[in-house]
Amino acid sequence: MSMQAFRTHVFPLVRPLALKWGTVLLLQALAWGVLWGAQYVLKPTWQQSETQAQASQAQWDEAQAEQDDLTTHRSRFEQLKAAGLVGGDPRAAWVDDLLRTARDQGLQERLGFTLASPRRWLWTKPKPRAPRSSATCSNTA
Repeated sequence: MSMQAFRTHVFPLVRPLALKWGTVLLLQALAWGVLWGAQYVLKPTWQQSETQAQASQAQWDEAQAEQDDLTTHRSRFEQLKAAGLVGGDPRAAWVDDLLRTARDQGLQERLGFTLASPRRWLWTKPKPRAPRSSATCSNTA
């Protein structure tokens, strides 16, 4: 059978079916294109929202962990505060005494203080050292 004979005898018989299948495939391709385009356009906003939600959740979890730490360690802080180790006056009484003495003697207003850090060894015995003062007062010009 030649192509001319196929076109004249068989094609008129299957033309309505071919048109229906062609229309269905065209509509399916069009629907797929529309859905793909919508996904392409809308996906970045969705991803950005998801990233922001994850960042917010991480911040919330961190804040909750800090709150739990504060709740857990508050009693220990209260014990240390009662013992006078933390949360005391912002300036020690000896500093006020030193400033008052300097003012009574007519020294300049600007004074410099050098404080040595306290040394406390719980696990070893400290080596003997020459005595030194824990605070020195110098008059700065």
